[in-house]
Amino acid sequence: MRILILTPDVTPRNIKRRYNTGFSLMVNQIACALSRRGDDVFLSSSSFFNKGFEKAEEGYNLLPRSLWSIIRYSHVKDWFKALRYFLTPQSLHFGERYKMAKYIVSTGFNEHLIKTVHPDVVSVHSIMPAVFPFIWSSLRCNVPFVVSLHGVFSFLHKNFDTSMECNILKYLISGGINVTFVSSGTCRRLAESYGVFYENMKVITNALPSSDTQDISENCNVVSNCILSVGNLCERKNQLQTLRAYSMLPQKTKELHRLCFIGKDGMNGLIQKEADRLGLADRVIFTGVLPRSEVYGWLKKSALVVLASKDEGFGLSLIEGFRFGVPALCYKDIDAYADIASPEAVIGVGNRSDESLSEGMEIALNTQWNKETIINHSLKFSDEIMAEAYHDVFNQFLPHKVSTDEFERLMDKYVLQSYEFSLDSFSESI
Repeated sequence: MRILILTPDVTPRNIKRRYNTGFSLMVNQIACALSRRGDDVFLSSSSFFNKGFEKAEEGYNLLPRSLWSIIRYSHVKDWFKALRYFLTPQSLHFGERYKMAKYIVSTGFNEHLIKTVHPDVVSVHSIMPAVFPFIWSSLRCNVPFVVSLHGVFSFLHKNFDTSMECNILKYLISGGINVTFVSSGTCRRLAESYGVFYENMKVITNALPSSDTQDISENCNVVSNCILSVGNLCERKNQLQTLRAYSMLPQKTKELHRLCFIGKDGMNGLIQKEADRLGLADRVIFTGVLPRSEVYGWLKKSALVVLASKDEGFGLSLIEGFRFGVPALCYKDIDAYADIASPEAVIGVGNRSDESLSEGMEIALNTQWNKETIINHSLKFSDEIMAEAYHDVFNQFLPHKVSTDEFERLMDKYVLQSYEFSLDSFSESI
């Protein structure tokens, strides 16, 4: 099968970046897994800095993108719409309106990609303003497309009535477009908000990268038996509560297990300052951004992986720990809990208090886990299973009732009636 993946962001291993996100890493992993399966995969990201490559070690084709190519293949009518989007919604900040205009101008370029690649299916990742040109160009070219949702943002947003998931995504699903969800909870939440479950709502969980494609760094700076939290430091990931819960552990436990945060600091040193205030400066480690090989090195020697996110579509770090036989601690209300939970590998916390999270840590650290059983649990999250699931969805096409004109109307409604909305929260610039 010939697949064109269109995504706001991706992290190929052979392109250096200042920092990565779970989303950008997962899109790359999906492309690699489909390529290994035998599909002919092409990928285009919204970044201007992708010079592209053919196959290489990733196994798929990263298509080049430049400002000149965006301008060259743009349509006059898209420039008018972009200008309207830039000038009309004065409730949006200048930078937000500028980004929206850039997204729309790139629609012609995405049509060019579709006509050049001639894909059997277009795979659109996420549902945010950055993917408007991906969906619109697929409709214009009358090419089958699938939307893959990696999280649900509307429940975190004040203006639910004009959110993507409530209006545009619902229109696509009810119109017969296949949409995949990264977890059962994500799918369930959307179905409950719609009042109906559609058969074209499919759950495909994340997977672990194939072990033969990942080098594990045996960095001598890795501290053994840490309680590990992996993910960029931010309010949503809730590392502050993880720190508070750790501070409540018995002193003997803290002496045996240091707390380590891996990820880009998006909170301006707030967590470090809180660690100092709590007298834990010598017990808490901040590594900053690390290459995946080094993250795996820390995971391999850790005692426990903790995920305390306030809202989490999946929780990749948990299953990454499973690969090395490391147990996980998380809240039972995360979207993927039903998909990843196992009494042999996971401690689930029902109450979101600091005390309950701390108690969960203590229980997990004092449980006699079977390392091999946890590793066996990780096998259900294989690249091969994930790739086959995506391939099956790509083959399941039924006639749909989605029209280009109606999608454009919903685009206009979303942008021109948006209030108190920040594009910066959910997307990167083109």
